[in-house]
Amino acid sequence: ALVQACDRAVYGDSDWTAAELREEWDGLDVKTDAWVAVADGRIAGVMHVYERRGSRVLADGYVHPELTGRGAGALLLDVAEGRALELAAEVPADEAVSIETAHLVGDPRAPELLAGRGYGRVRTFFRMVADLTGAIPAPVWPPGLELRPFDLGRDGRKVHAAVEKAFEHEWGYEPRDYAAWSKRAVEVEQFDPGLFLVVWDADHPAQIVYWVGL
Repeated sequence: ALVQACDRAVYGDSDWTAAELREEWDGLDVKTDAWVAVADGRIAGVMHVYERRGSRVLADGYVHPELTGRGAGALLLDVAEGRALELAAEVPADEAVSIETAHLVGDPRAPELLAGRGYGRVRTFFRMVADLTGAIPAPVWPPGLELRPFDLGRDGRKVHAAVEKAFEHEWGYEPRDYAAWSKRAVEVEQFDPGLFLVVWDADHPAQIVYWVGL
């Protein structure tokens, strides 16, 4: 409910579900990597550290829009940064360690809080939305390309290799083996092979689009 309230305060709507949050937290050690801040008997904020990629520690957090200005965000950043320093012990001494977190674009308070603690904006991610009401034209494939039903046993490793190749020059890229990719992409409640679309060029994936939730 807190995360949904944050979305609604900025965008007017939210597509977060309890199942998605539970799935995300199922991969955490909540005793060491997740926290809530409480004010007046209500959950005012939430933060978790969800991954270390090399020398980068990745975190995510939210403060309820009705309970801002009470120090919840600063408190949660304190504990997340403390946990990042603990994880830094596993990083070679000659590598600089950083912590990364995100905020909703349009949130009026989070940028000021983060900037005041020395965080700097390095990337902005955009969500693209299309209206699917009405007739949708049939795709016209270039010669030699075809869309085929996805079969995990047959196609999974080829698709994984193509995804890794596509992202190898992206910012923050860390190689992910097949087991790790499969756990995040297909071993999830929302997985539907009918929504896992692969366009093939002979025996090679040319384009991949898949949904992780509806």
